Amino acid sequence: MEVEDYRFTKNRKEITFDDFLLEIRKQYRTEQAYIQAKEELIKKLENGIYKWDTSRTTHLRVARRNNICPLCNEEIIGYPSLSRRDNKTNICNKCGMLQALEDFIEYQKETRENENKNDNKS
Repeated sequence: MEVEDYRFTKNRKEITFDDFLLEIRKQYRTEQAYIQAKEELIKKLENGIYKWDTSRTTHLRVARRNNICPLCNEEIIGYPSLSRRDNKTNICNKCGMLQALEDFIEYQKETRENENKNDNKS
């Protein structure tokens, strides 16, 4: 496991791996429980975990750096979308939908402009 391959966040703000471990430590009462949770986290990282939610108020998350959307900087969950801008960059589904809507709006504008030009020629 290479820590550099992962992005650690607390409530959507990026934190270091050490700060991530400190946040986990705060949520366990005994040292034994913390050590067990830390070992579980490391095992899950080795198996490709993408999320670690430990409480309802503090959301600690882990994502592989190569699984981060370059547009919104959020983790890509599930299958990625292919960017319409370059047809090779993987982006999250939300950004893929936004790109599709932007293209649709642009198409609608062009269609209206063409209709207006044709009406003016008549």
